[in-house]
Amino acid sequence: MSSIKNVTIIGSNSVLTKPTITALLSAGFNVSILSRAETTVDPSTFPSSVTLLSADYSSLESLTSALQGTDAIVSYVGGAGTNGLASQNKIIDAAVAAGVKRFLPSEFGANSENKKAVALKIFASKLPVQEHIIKAHNESGLEYDLVIPGLFFETALIHDFDFVRLVGISIPTKTADFLDGGNIPISLSTYDFIASAVVAILQRPASNGFVRVFNIQKTTRELLALVQEFTGREGWTITESKSEEVLEEADVLFDKGPEAFWSALAKQVTVAAGGKGFGNDFESDNEELGLSVLGDAELKELIKGTVERATRKAGSTATQA
Repeated sequence: MSSIKNVTIIGSNSVLTKPTITALLSAGFNVSILSRAETTVDPSTFPSSVTLLSADYSSLESLTSALQGTDAIVSYVGGAGTNGLASQNKIIDAAVAAGVKRFLPSEFGANSENKKAVALKIFASKLPVQEHIIKAHNESGLEYDLVIPGLFFETALIHDFDFVRLVGISIPTKTADFLDGGNIPISLSTYDFIASAVVAILQRPASNGFVRVFNIQKTTRELLALVQEFTGREGWTITESKSEEVLEEADVLFDKGPEAFWSALAKQVTVAAGGKGFGNDFESDNEELGLSVLGDAELKELIKGTVERATRKAGSTATQA
């Protein structure tokens, strides 16, 4: 069993922060949230039992002081594909100095152990953090887990429908694209499931390596069939594309500069999530963590709610426009 009791979450604004707080508190952990000193955090946003901390992320001394008494850190620092994730290296150093036992860096995403995937720019800022935490483990004994939950389900099918079709499906526009044939299993996890996975991981000995979890693994064709049970099949436009083509489109967008950066990055996420040979069709460690995938009835209910929310979001956006 793990000796972890006091958990500090790095980052107050992540979509995973609140679900993780709820899961940790329910499991009996003490929870703190560490934010940048310049970030204003509303205490009423979180349960009263949560301790709010702040630190200068550029100062080892400030971070070390803030992390005193912490057993484990769960990092939700944002900025994949940018320099944002690099701030974790100093947090790792501070964790060592403060005597923190365990660190879960902001890995959460597609399979960054896959050689084709890690060649993409979306992983450019994750690899140095991986190297740094392995070095810290070897030198100080700081234990760690690199958590791979695949694509965030809610992000893939609701929030980004007007940005890019991360799993190839746009519910409001009734368009779908089958990447590399659309028959490659895509690993996805809901926010609440990821929070549950974090708890299960902290309750067990550290892996000091990768931990792979998901509660949904379906192909784009299978997901579309489920979606169409609630939207109907008429009126859908279906296209097909290849990973190589999408990555070329991403490169063109990267060359356009900062204004196209996130669109380019999202295209790479699409390929990392569902492209042939990019490793997001991984086998999970669910069983040893006591986790399970959604059953057919649960998944259909989730898809039904997703269709309703995505449709409402589209209607709201159209009204505002």
